[in-house]
Amino acid sequence: MPRNEDLDRLVTLAETIADREAWRPFATYLALRGQGRRVEALRALDTFLNDAENWSFAERHALLLWLAADDRASLFDNLLIPQPLWRRVVAPTASEWLAREPDSARANYLYAIHVAGAEEGAEPLAYLRKAVRLDPADQAARTTFIRRIVAYTQNAQHELPWYGYLGVASEDIRDLRDALVMVEGVADPALRAAFMAALAELLDTAEAWEAFQALGDGADFASWCVARGGPARMLR
Repeated sequence: MPRNEDLDRLVTLAETIADREAWRPFATYLALRGQGRRVEALRALDTFLNDAENWSFAERHALLLWLAADDRASLFDNLLIPQPLWRRVVAPTASEWLAREPDSARANYLYAIHVAGAEEGAEPLAYLRKAVRLDPADQAARTTFIRRIVAYTQNAQHELPWYGYLGVASEDIRDLRDALVMVEGVADPALRAAFMAALAELLDTAEAWEAFQALGDGADFASWCVARGGPARMLR
């Protein structure tokens, strides 16, 4: 369920674009969605998309950049960018932008967010890595890369210590080490410290699992951790 404050933000955003004639149906969608009138909102969105999907690249690109403003990132999921808008305009425009400007940091970031994560065979982390390499000051790409590494690895380790490691620990070790290097550039000190703690704990566990697998002595991982006094999180 969307939070009331998020719905209120949609109404406020609608007011900021109400004077853009071509965007007016989208402003109507935002206002109606913010009022909880979902069915009417989606009708207004469909009217908007019937035009917007035929806009020039420059016009669609301007919309994509507006949608991608950092202060709106928390509204991405099904509110600011509902599935029809993503499918008909956002994903195609992000793909076209990357094809036009493969060395644009922002294009790589938005492709990772809106396309690679939903496309079979695509690897969002590769595009996030490239975005940070192209623009080390891009905090959104940097923190998104780290958050995804944390989320992926937490999922891989969530059955431990009593069950197995999901995925390939060596690949997670590589990504966690990359993230620990990348975390040094996180501007927010509190966020940087939280990331460092999470990454270090996950890396300790991944390295322990790899060492456990290499021994092949038949012991279970829980007993192996107890016998060696760690990793600490496996002893809780």
